[in-house]
Amino acid sequence: MLVQDQGSIRPRDGGRLIRNYQKLGLDLKYRENSIESGILETSQRMRSGRLKVFPKLTKYLEERRLYRRDEYGQVVKDRDNLQDATRCLVLGLSAMITKPEDEDEESYGSIFRSGPRGWTRG
Repeated sequence: MLVQDQGSIRPRDGGRLIRNYQKLGLDLKYRENSIESGILETSQRMRSGRLKVFPKLTKYLEERRLYRRDEYGQVVKDRDNLQDATRCLVLGLSAMITKPEDEDEESYGSIFRSGPRGWTRG
């Protein structure tokens, strides 16, 4: 499980919180909350078609249209919960990828056996 830096939590407290959860047996890893790289990665995925949003998700799409920057280039933090959640999801994708299990012939049962009961019937 990934734990993200929550701007309002002091780094010292965040580290203590992670250690407490680890003592309870949770496998946690700390990850920085990089807003700018998350916004960029999310935008790139949307443009390339690797991240798609169903048209019926009207609240998400409305929030996406309102997502903007102020005159100083900072993201306006107003009604952006779905955008923040999407950004966190995209940033955490690399940690969610699992290695495929080794597949052997036995895991498919008898379909690879040759002979009268296998699919090769040879």
